[in-house]
Amino acid sequence: MMEVTHITPRFAPQIDGLGDYGRLLALELGRAHGCTNRGIVGDPAWARLAEGTTSPFPVAAVRERTADELLRKLGNAKTVILNYVGYGYHQRGTPFWINRAIGRWKSASPSRRLIVVFHELWASGPPWKSEFYLGFIQRRLVSELHRMCDAALTSTPLMFRMLEAIQPGKTQFQPIPSNLPTLTLEVRTLHHQGPVSVIAFGQEASRRLGIRAHTELLRALHREGLLAGIRVVGKGADASETPSDDVRLLRTFLPSDLIAATSDVSASEGAALLGRSDLFLSYYPSALLCKSGALMAALGSGCVPILPEATKANPLAEGRELLACDGSEEQIRLIVDRVRSAGLANLAEAGWNWYQRNASIEVVGSTVAGLLRRLPLPNR
Repeated sequence: MMEVTHITPRFAPQIDGLGDYGRLLALELGRAHGCTNRGIVGDPAWARLAEGTTSPFPVAAVRERTADELLRKLGNAKTVILNYVGYGYHQRGTPFWINRAIGRWKSASPSRRLIVVFHELWASGPPWKSEFYLGFIQRRLVSELHRMCDAALTSTPLMFRMLEAIQPGKTQFQPIPSNLPTLTLEVRTLHHQGPVSVIAFGQEASRRLGIRAHTELLRALHREGLLAGIRVVGKGADASETPSDDVRLLRTFLPSDLIAATSDVSASEGAALLGRSDLFLSYYPSALLCKSGALMAALGSGCVPILPEATKANPLAEGRELLACDGSEEQIRLIVDRVRSAGLANLAEAGWNWYQRNASIEVVGSTVAGLLRRLPLPNR
């Protein structure tokens, strides 16, 4: 039985998308592919936060962010999956300690196998911003890791092309899975036509940006009698007399009785709320869709995402699995007419089917298991 060591910046009970990714992948590799798993957390604070909690597999945190400490935690590990975001392991996005530890661990034995999941690469910005200079260092660290690894995954076509430019033939494009349970299409009632239920889901900043991006569309849907209501879901959501900022924004142009808020939901509750909604408000750039956990959750729940633009949404497409509206009168009219006449059922079904074929945790687990099978087996 193969043991896989998963390195993540943080881990439950910390709220962290990469920690969720590592946990779900480990559980799927164990469930469907016979692997045993253990975790290493790159945040020394995790040990204190995790006191009294349980994990489905052994997890330990580094006591300090140094190469020597990570090497001690790796021990005699033969197969490692590193979930990489530079800023997850270092405040300025330059975790030299990760590269040094991985380099020493990998060079100690030719049979050691490394898969790196690149969730982000490097920062960029104008010359008067620190990101401009940090980006050079971050790019160097990413390039080093990519050359050291035996295989790599990344979740956007743009990052795939960047990594292929470093070393061709080593990277595979793989959208991330939702960290919510996937609903069957039979569980949710697909919307056909008439008033739509809208949802703003995720972290508060993301919810607020999604509402702001689609304010004019929400106004138009309400004006045409096609807005059944909007629910704000996620940490801090509050529709009381002292509302959260996103609810306060909605109240500037919609009646309060159309606005609801739900905070601190479980994964199953979040999936159910998405499944009862028709439109998911997203501000995300279309080039980055496949790295958005919230957007993948919407697709997996049969809820149609709507973006400000969809020019680089490939492999998803506007009018097929999702909608786009830039706030112009022309695009608002197209969305309103579609909701009134054809409804959203076809898009919801197409998006759900795309997610099942391309991004579900079962697909991600099979992708990683396939990579492990193709790599040379480690020496016992």
